[in-house]
Amino acid sequence: MPFIHITSLPPQEAVNMPAVLENISHSFSKFLGLDVKFVTATWNFLPPGHYATGGQAAQFQPLNSHPLLVNLVVPGFYRNEQVAKALQATASAIHEVTQIPKNNLFIQAQVAKSGFVFDNGTVMSWN
Repeated sequence: MPFIHITSLPPQEAVNMPAVLENISHSFSKFLGLDVKFVTATWNFLPPGHYATGGQAAQFQPLNSHPLLVNLVVPGFYRNEQVAKALQATASAIHEVTQIPKNNLFIQAQVAKSGFVFDNGTVMSWN
């Protein structure tokens, strides 16, 4: 953890998604000073036409509308300042790798509470 889950319309042209996700992971870890082995990134595409904003649907991901929808999951031991820094790192990493403007990103942080996460075969707790 952290997990970066991105949802968007598909790009109009082919993209090397494994490279994009690897680069976002490395960039995020660099911005946070966190070992990349702790970072997980996913990107899911909505079907063309299945995303409307401002009353307008789009077939493919525009650069300046239909913000990427990003869910950032961070561990509950992050303080508010660390969550804010992780949000900024997420925006910077996505922008750096994709060139999508930061003002076309919607990122929400979800805090995973101790005792509410199952990972590596066990319920995780951090107190």
